[in-house]
Amino acid sequence: MLDASGQQELLAHLKLRFNRWWDTGVGPAVPAFQRADLGYIASQLDAGKALTIVGPRQTGKTTLVRQLINSRLKVQEPETILYVQFDDRKLLDLTRSPLQDVLDVYEEFVLKEKLELTQRPVCLFLDEVQRLPSWQQVVKDLLAANPKLNIVATGSSTWLIKQSGQETLPGRQILYELYPLKFREFVALLLHESPVQGKLDRKLLTGIARSLREAFRLSAQERDLGIFEKAVHAALFDLAGVAPQLASFATKYLRVGGYPEIVQTSDREKCQKLLDGYAKDIVLKDMLPHLRIKNYDVADKLLYLLASNSAQKLNIRKLGRALQNSPYQTIMKHLRFYEEVQILSRVPAYARSKLRRGKHPKIYFFDNGFRNSLVGTFDIDPSPAEEGLLAEAAVHDHLRRLVFKVSAVSPARHISYYFSSERKEVDFIVGFPNLGAEIPIEVKFRETVGQEELKALTEFMERRKPPLGMVVTDKESRREKNVIFVPLWLFLLLC
Repeated sequence: MLDASGQQELLAHLKLRFNRWWDTGVGPAVPAFQRADLGYIASQLDAGKALTIVGPRQTGKTTLVRQLINSRLKVQEPETILYVQFDDRKLLDLTRSPLQDVLDVYEEFVLKEKLELTQRPVCLFLDEVQRLPSWQQVVKDLLAANPKLNIVATGSSTWLIKQSGQETLPGRQILYELYPLKFREFVALLLHESPVQGKLDRKLLTGIARSLREAFRLSAQERDLGIFEKAVHAALFDLAGVAPQLASFATKYLRVGGYPEIVQTSDREKCQKLLDGYAKDIVLKDMLPHLRIKNYDVADKLLYLLASNSAQKLNIRKLGRALQNSPYQTIMKHLRFYEEVQILSRVPAYARSKLRRGKHPKIYFFDNGFRNSLVGTFDIDPSPAEEGLLAEAAVHDHLRRLVFKVSAVSPARHISYYFSSERKEVDFIVGFPNLGAEIPIEVKFRETVGQEELKALTEFMERRKPPLGMVVTDKESRREKNVIFVPLWLFLLLC
């Protein structure tokens, strides 16, 4: 416990650094642009549970929390809102028990009553909370004593928060994963920064996305591609005047990805440096201390090699040989960590395929801008072949979101790739458990696609009889039997 002098010093720091509204009543400065996630997260407050927002670094968790604070300041007293960043150096210098000391000072000098006893709508916003070894128990005890408290915790170490929360806060935690901007949000942010002439706005895109998604769901459920085909034609008609602009946005999205700060920065060299910094933080601040790994070079080089293999099959033993003959177990330990901090994912071979030659998983980075920075190509326009791999990765990322939207399940176990009898592949087989459907999706990011290139898709359609198949192209939009062709930009809007 801090002495009187230490408490006053901590109080002054909390006011000046984090909570100026205690004196001024004015909330923090925030961007006017709001992510779609904000509405959902705001609706989950007052649930009597800890709302825990996790996700990769720099995806906008802190900005989202500050926007939440501003919305709460409109309906409650300034002193009933506490915000702290637990990666703040001075805070950690002031106290050896940051969370408990902060709460003690807040209760005594600001709220002036015990959190366990207050009947006011108090909100506690605890940023980068994974750095505190006992935060879960403190939160659990607070909620047990006073379920009316609103507690929002954020962290960039998804692995640590998930692991500890499951052990300490079962039934008392709402876990929300925040990813980089999806394409529709990417477009909305660009439009917010520089409005485009013509019929293109966020409200229109949101409406079209919902219509496409519902039509897709019904087509899979009713086994009638015509429902989705009709919605695709309607969307193409409604967006005909702005389709070239959306296609251009999609091309840019493949290169820069969806980190908000990167999207808003036009200087490519600055973006490369920012993304390099994110990668170093993941290795140095997240992986090495928490997994107790001493060899930085292996962890760093592995991240680079994985980025070089994005959208391709992965040979773990070959990677080990390239990394100072690192053991298989070491590579897998690193790889699982990179998955847990939500920067990449493995896609296995389709389990029902009789041919198991495709036993190696494929690897996909969730954000192309981050991946491009790792391989040093962020400031270089991609070749056609490279652009095809980037399109495939973007489709994978958005399929994960689509599975969650349509089936409300974790997508990790419901996306695979198919290896055909002729050693050809279908990029993705996507399962929607609530619909009882598996949809094959092939990515051919080029102007025209021939039948020879779709042999594996045709084989899967004949063997498994899915309700529909899809080919994501550069520009083509048509239907062949039970397969629909859609341009990339329209597919990304669907998700």
